[in-house]
Amino acid sequence: MNIQFLITVLEYLHSFTDSGWNLGFPSIMFGGFSLLTVLIVQIYYLIEQKDEDNKATITGKILNSMYLSGISTLLVASIAVIYLLKFSAFFGENFCQIGIILGFLLIGILTSLSYHQMCIKTKNKEISLLNAPISESFMRKKVRHLKIVLKNRLLLFLIVVLPFFFLFVTNSRQSLVSIVLDNSGSMYQYLPYGINSLETVLAQSPYDGHYVFTTLDILKSNEIKEATVNEYFNSIVNTKNPNNLPTRTEIFNSSQELINAFSQVGEAESSPIYQGIWQNYLESHNNFSHSISNKKMIVITDGDDNLYNYASQPNQRWDRKDILQQKGETGQSPYEFFNGGIYIIRLGDSSIENMFDDCVESVTFFDGNNQQSYFKSLVNILPEMFFDVWLLWIIAVILAGNLLALFISYNRL
Repeated sequence: MNIQFLITVLEYLHSFTDSGWNLGFPSIMFGGFSLLTVLIVQIYYLIEQKDEDNKATITGKILNSMYLSGISTLLVASIAVIYLLKFSAFFGENFCQIGIILGFLLIGILTSLSYHQMCIKTKNKEISLLNAPISESFMRKKVRHLKIVLKNRLLLFLIVVLPFFFLFVTNSRQSLVSIVLDNSGSMYQYLPYGINSLETVLAQSPYDGHYVFTTLDILKSNEIKEATVNEYFNSIVNTKNPNNLPTRTEIFNSSQELINAFSQVGEAESSPIYQGIWQNYLESHNNFSHSISNKKMIVITDGDDNLYNYASQPNQRWDRKDILQQKGETGQSPYEFFNGGIYIIRLGDSSIENMFDDCVESVTFFDGNNQQSYFKSLVNILPEMFFDVWLLWIIAVILAGNLLALFISYNRL
C-alpha cells in the first residue's frame, strides 16, 4: 500500500472527532438534497397545471426529483471541495475528510437508488404497454420515449465531472518555506518520517513554493576560536555573508526538488544548529525579502546544539540568548522576517538546558517522534500548502461507482 495514502487515511480516522465538519458536511449535503427534492416536486406540480397531457405519478415525481437533486448536490459539493482544496487552507486546518466521504457516499447511494427505481418503474410500464390493446407503433414509440428519457438522465450525471476542471486553474499565491534539518547522528532515525511527511503534504501543493533547505553537513571548520561561548554565539549572529557559515543551504523552487534533496540527506557528525538557522535566515533574507509576503521557518531538531556542550565545559558561561530575536548585521531578526511564524518540530529526548528553553518565546512547538505526529505537525504548520490528492481520488472513485451503478441499471431495461 502507498505509504502516503496510509498516512493520510490514518489521519482521517484519528481526526474524526476533532472537527464538527465530519458530521456537519454530510448533514448539510443531506439537508440540501432533501430541500431540493421538495422544490423540484413542487416544480413538477406547477408544470403539470400548464400541461395536463404529461402527468406523472406521485412516485415518478419523487424519484425524478430525488435523482435531479442528487446530481445537483453532488455537483455543488464537488465545486466546494475542489475550491477549498485548491484555493484555501481549509482541509489543512479542519481535517474533516471522513465527513466529506460520508456525504458523497450518502448522496451517491440515494441518487443511484432513485435512478434504479426509475428504471424498474419504466420496465413495468413497458410490460404493461406490451399487454395493452393499443397499436404496435404507438407502443414502440412510447417505450422508446421512456428509454430516451432515462438515457438523458444517465448522461446528465456526467455534469459532476465539470468541477474537476478547476484543478487546471493556476494559483498565483507564493510562499517561502525555510527548513533547518538536524541530521546529526541522534536524529538520523527520524529522516524517513520527514521524507514521507514532506511528500504527503507538499508533493501536490497547489501553491508555488520557494524552499530554503539547510542541513548540518559541515563544509568548513567548526572549531570555536573565540575565548567564550558567548563570543562564539555573537560571531554567528554577526555573520552577514551566509557562505561564511559552515553548514549547507540550498534553494529550491519546487516541492519535488525539496523532497528529492531531503531523501538524499546523509548523517552529520555534529550539531551546529544555530549556525544552520542563521545561514538559512541569511539566505532567505538575501533572496526573498521583498518578493514573497508569506514566509515561514521550520526547525526540525532535538535542540541540542554544539553550543550547549561547549557551555558545559569548565570556565564557560552561557548568557542564554534567543537567536531568533537577534538582528546582527541585517537590522532585522529572524522572528521579524518570518512573518508566517517560526516552528520547531521536536524529535527525540531533549534536556532542560537547550535551545527549546532559550527560544521558547519565539517559536511554536510540535511533536515529530512518530510518523503520524510528524505528518500532522507539517499539516498544522503548512495548512495552506497541503493538497489532499487522496481525497480527490476517493471522491472520483465514488462518483465513478455511481455512474457504473446507473449504467448497469439502465442496461437491465
